[in-house]
Amino acid sequence: EYVKKYPDIYSDPEFYRSGRAVQRGRNTVSGRLEILHTFFVWARDFDYTTNDPFKRFSIKPPLYGTPIYITKEERDKLFATDMGRESLNRVRDIFVFQCCIGCRIGDMTEFKKSNVVNGAIEYIAEKTSKTNLQTIRVPLNSIALTIIDRYKDLEGDKLLPFISHQRFNEHLKR
Repeated sequence: EYVKKYPDIYSDPEFYRSGRAVQRGRNTVSGRLEILHTFFVWARDFDYTTNDPFKRFSIKPPLYGTPIYITKEERDKLFATDMGRESLNRVRDIFVFQCCIGCRIGDMTEFKKSNVVNGAIEYIAEKTSKTNLQTIRVPLNSIALTIIDRYKDLEGDKLLPFISHQRFNEHLKR
């Protein structure tokens, strides 16, 4: 709709061929619209505006499919596979480690070597840290311990060699 309404903004076809323009999914668009909606509610509450652009517009809710879980056999096969590039092997290890402990990637990127205590990983989930300051303790199986050992010589206190979430997801798709 916007391409038709504002063609001058979208007049550079090289921008799209270069891959710099990224098609956004419904969940991304819905999430950003929810943020914008929240801003307008705040602005009306504090009398900065009387405008309500969402008055006659509803935001489609996020759309999530049925999760598909890999089996232990698939996880083990993946762990044993050489991805052909060191960067992809690291992403494989991080993904398999996450499969072993079942935490959010946002929490996992913050893990330090000091989170490993007596054969388990201990942490406070960031998403619930403001409402539930409970330490989560997850025993580590042999695969998780192997992965930790593989990266024991990393500089600093980081447990695993993380890259940005975006790069991680791109490599994971590969």
